Amino acid sequence: MLTRDVIDGYDMSAGLQLRELLSTMTHVLPDLPYPYDALEPYISRQIMELHHKKHHQTYVNALNAAETAYAKASTPKERIGLQAALKFNGGGMYALPAPINFLSFPC
Repeated sequence: MLTRDVIDGYDMSAGLQLRELLSTMTHVLPDLPYPYDALEPYISRQIMELHHKKHHQTYVNALNAAETAYAKASTPKERIGLQAALKFNGGGMYALPAPINFLSFPC
């Protein structure tokens, strides 16, 4: 996972180093901190599995693909063209767990 500590350890003035860093990283789908049926009857097990295993996994896969493409990009134009995919899928990867985790806490 790309963290601020990892980025701070690199000289960000060299785009090549960032591309090398991205080419070695792989994001993985985190496990939920509770079973899929924990929110029943409000949210069904099937919906939770679909959302987590399919929808959320798609963001993870697309983020990994975008980072791989960014690492292989040879021109600034190619890298700029990948920024939207990195932002969108990175946001989906790290923003989606928050509402799911919030639902697990009693009000």
